[in-house]
Amino acid sequence: MGAAPTERWQFTKRKRKPDPMFQDSSQGAVAFTDLPTTVPQFETVRHMVFGSLDGVQNTIRLLHRLNYAEPNDWSRLLPTGRPNEVMAILTRRVRVG
Repeated sequence: MGAAPTERWQFTKRKRKPDPMFQDSSQGAVAFTDLPTTVPQFETVRHMVFGSLDGVQNTIRLLHRLNYAEPNDWSRLLPTGRPNEVMAILTRRVRVG
């Protein structure tokens, strides 16, 4: 009978991943200077509400309940020159972009 084939076992060293607990904390960390330096852009927006005295006051109260604007942020009620119509103006700075 022929000779049995020789089996060779080759052991290779497996590379182990380093334990994250013992890694240098500066590796892979995001430095503050790597963050985007975009400055938020703001724009002035004016809201004008026209209607009857009750309609305008109810709208101002509703926007207050929705946490959109404080009642004192609105202008005083201004007559429009039309019968039974007033207006109020709210100027806000809103973020765009």
